[in-house]
Formats: sequence, structure tokens, C-alpha cells
Amino acid sequence: MRILICLISLTIMANSCSRKQTPSIEMIDNTCFKGRDRAEDINNEFGEVLIVNDIFLLKVSDSQQYMVCDLPYEFADPGTQVIFSGSILTIKANERLMGTPLHLETIRKR
Repeated sequence: MRILICLISLTIMANSCSRKQTPSIEMIDNTCFKGRDRAEDINNEFGEVLIVNDIFLLKVSDSQQYMVCDLPYEFADPGTQVIFSGSILTIKANERLMGTPLHLETIRKR
């Protein structure tokens, strides 16, 4: 009986060590701005990744930040300097957001 318990314990421990750990903040998928029109496109903007209340933002200046849904995991570290391009999406008249909605098309570390 002890051998069986030891084998089960070892199996559980081995499986928990080999699993890929995901960030504690769940990534928002690319459907959160579904159904919005494109307002304009931006190309090669410099920015910094911010996380505020589990929402990913790309801060461009003190007065401009973009709210992104489709930020890849490798860019999910606050303070990461990036260069990005994408489509600015419309904001509805009755909503207040932390940043301008943005659909990312390209992003790379600066």
C-alpha cells in the first residue's frame, strides 16, 4: 500500500513540475473589441507595456495609451519597451475606457 501511495505522489509531483506555467494575469483574447470599426492605422509607434487592473495597455505618452486585446505572452511584462503597429478602433459614445482600443498587427521589442 505504501508503495502505491509513493508512486501516486511521485507521479503527481512530476506532472506538476513539467507543466508550463502561464502568467497569473489571463491574456485577453482578440475578440474583446469585436464589431468595432477602424478609425485609423498607426505604424511603428514606440511604447511601453503597462498592466492596470489586469488590463494590458501600451503607453505612448503621458496623455496617450492604447488598450490591447491581443498582446502576445512574451510582451506581457510591465515596462517592456516595444515598437508596434495596428488599427485604432472606435470608442462608443457611452463608454469610458482606460485607453484607446487597438487591434495589434505587429509588435517587437525595442
